[in-house]
Amino acid sequence: MLPNTGEQALKFLPIIGAVIIIIAIILFVYIKRKGSKNK
Repeated sequence: MLPNTGEQALKFLPIIGAVIIIIAIILFVYIKRKGSKNK
């Protein structure tokens, strides 16, 4: 059980990382646009 879940986690790690990066970029752009609109 443990090695199987470990392999699955390793397979999903790059996907999770990519999702986190995409969300971070979207949030950064959204905050930047909101800030420029307020000015």
